[in-house]
Amino acid sequence: MDSALAARIDELLPQTQCTRCGHDGCAPYARAVARGDADIDRCPPGGDAVVASLAALLGRAPKPVDPACGTPGPLLVAVIDEQQRLRLAASDPLALATHLAQSLAGHEPADGGVDPRVSRAIAWVRGRLDAPISLREAAEVAHLSPSRFRHLFVAQTGVSFRAYLLWARVETAVGAAMSGQSWTTAAQDAGFADSAHLSRTCRRMFGIAPAALVKEPPGERRAATLPSGRAP
Repeated sequence: MDSALAARIDELLPQTQCTRCGHDGCAPYARAVARGDADIDRCPPGGDAVVASLAALLGRAPKPVDPACGTPGPLLVAVIDEQQRLRLAASDPLALATHLAQSLAGHEPADGGVDPRVSRAIAWVRGRLDAPISLREAAEVAHLSPSRFRHLFVAQTGVSFRAYLLWARVETAVGAAMSGQSWTTAAQDAGFADSAHLSRTCRRMFGIAPAALVKEPPGERRAATLPSGRAP
């Protein structure tokens, strides 16, 4: 596989990590396209624009997004309500996780409530964001094999475990900064190497710097556009 080509493909993808392409995030999909194992039409969040960019890069003819992966839709707008965020973070981390997952994926999680095994893993993750976390460890907490846990997590929340973990780290760091911590301390306490690592991750995933999410003066709310499409 041409790793340089995979990196260029990954740069063209919207980094929503929605997994609707059938891969566990944008980078794995980019590597599959570079290997010739996946077509260029499997990214609903990116829509026709991303397909056209991939076609131009790879010298292929553009085509519509594969309907089996979902229907392209407009960009979503997420409003950061600080009072709601603090209330959920303090009382119901799982509800906060589901809220964030919906914002990222652009669709509701599976009906019937969240599986208690996923709930247990999310609670474990939220309690140790300052340390390295692997899918294998989370699967052990849920008493599932890594492959079964990966698929169950997506089915229950609408996003991959990796995408949720990154979102949780960003959300925690931004919340700490809103509470008065320095960006460096907030980033390290959320599991990032430093504030630059946090900033790169936030920009890559959402197209905005974390400083754009800091708390507005009382009575105001900040809105941020997330590069995500809607599910069918």
